[in-house]
Amino acid sequence: MTYEIQKNVPLPTSRRAKKYPFDTMAVGDSFFAPVMVSCLNSSAYRFRRGTTLKHTIRSVIEDGVAGCRVWRVA
Repeated sequence: MTYEIQKNVPLPTSRRAKKYPFDTMAVGDSFFAPVMVSCLNSSAYRFRRGTTLKHTIRSVIEDGVAGCRVWRVA
Protein backbone atom coordinates (compact mmCIF):
# COMPACT_ATOMS: atom_id res chain seq x y z
CA MET A 1 0.00 0.00 0.00
CA THR A 2 1.26 3.48 -0.81
CA TYR A 3 0.21 6.77 0.71
CA GLU A 4 -0.21 10.03 -1.16
CA ILE A 5 1.74 12.91 0.37
CA GLN A 6 -0.23 16.16 0.42
CA LYS A 7 1.01 19.63 1.24
CA ASN A 8 -0.77 22.59 2.85
CA VAL A 9 -3.69 20.64 4.34
CA PRO A 10 -4.79 22.65 7.41
CA LEU A 11 -5.22 20.93 10.75
CA PRO A 12 -8.84 20.74 11.92
CA THR A 13 -9.71 22.94 14.86
CA SER A 14 -10.11 21.25 18.22
CA ARG A 15 -13.69 20.36 19.13
CA ARG A 16 -12.83 20.71 22.82
CA ALA A 17 -11.99 24.37 22.43
CA LYS A 18 -15.42 25.04 20.89
CA LYS A 19 -17.33 23.41 23.74
CA TYR A 20 -16.19 25.91 26.37
CA PRO A 21 -15.61 29.64 25.71
CA PHE A 22 -12.19 29.90 27.40
CA ASP A 23 -10.57 31.64 24.44
CA THR A 24 -13.16 34.46 24.42
CA MET A 25 -13.37 35.07 28.19
CA ALA A 26 -12.08 38.26 29.79
CA VAL A 27 -10.88 38.38 33.39
CA GLY A 28 -13.97 38.33 35.63
CA ASP A 29 -16.19 36.53 33.08
CA SER A 30 -17.81 33.23 34.04
CA PHE A 31 -20.09 30.54 32.65
CA PHE A 32 -22.28 27.83 34.14
CA ALA A 33 -21.89 24.21 33.03
CA PRO A 34 -24.51 21.74 34.30
CA VAL A 35 -22.88 18.45 35.26
CA MET A 36 -23.91 15.19 36.86
CA VAL A 37 -20.60 14.55 38.66
CA SER A 38 -18.28 16.69 40.74
CA CYS A 39 -16.61 19.65 39.04
CA LEU A 40 -13.19 18.11 39.55
CA ASN A 41 -14.20 15.25 37.26
CA SER A 42 -15.99 17.39 34.70
CA SER A 43 -14.72 17.88 31.18
CA ALA A 44 -14.57 21.65 31.83
CA TYR A 45 -12.03 21.06 34.58
CA ARG A 46 -9.98 18.63 32.48
CA PHE A 47 -9.91 21.06 29.56
CA ARG A 48 -9.03 24.03 31.76
CA ARG A 49 -5.95 22.21 33.06
CA GLY A 50 -4.48 22.29 29.55
CA THR A 51 -4.76 26.06 29.09
CA THR A 52 -2.33 28.80 30.09
CA LEU A 53 -5.16 31.06 31.26
CA LYS A 54 -6.03 31.11 34.95
CA HIS A 55 -9.50 29.87 35.92
CA THR A 56 -11.26 28.79 39.07
CA ILE A 57 -14.16 26.36 39.26
CA ARG A 58 -16.77 25.99 42.01
CA SER A 59 -19.65 23.54 42.42
CA VAL A 60 -22.92 25.47 42.48
CA ILE A 61 -26.66 24.94 42.23
CA GLU A 62 -28.38 27.47 39.96
CA ASP A 63 -32.15 27.42 39.44
CA GLY A 64 -32.23 23.93 40.98
CA VAL A 65 -29.59 22.56 38.58
CA ALA A 66 -26.29 21.25 39.95
CA GLY A 67 -23.20 22.21 38.01
CA CYS A 68 -19.96 24.14 37.91
CA ARG A 69 -19.39 27.84 37.52
CA VAL A 70 -16.08 28.62 35.84
CA TRP A 71 -14.47 32.07 36.27
CA ARG A 72 -11.47 33.46 34.44
CA VAL A 73 -9.30 35.08 37.11
CA ALA A 74 -6.14 36.06 35.18
